[in-house]
Amino acid sequence: QGYESFKVSVEREQARAAEGETPLSELNRLKESLLSTEQGWISAIRNYQLSRDRFKMDLGLSMDTLMIL
Repeated sequence: QGYESFKVSVEREQARAAEGETPLSELNRLKESLLSTEQGWISAIRNYQLSRDRFKMDLGLSMDTLMIL
């Protein structure tokens, strides 16, 4: 399941919880999972940026150099 569709699912369950159709414990579990997914995405971006910058340093390039990989 993609991130965006997962986010929509959480929003749908949040609406259901407001109507008393979904237990709050289930909603909290979904929200925690969404936050974990977001954190993983952020970590992946940071790791990519660090690796790219290390590669530029290895090549002796300026950090401002645009690279298309």
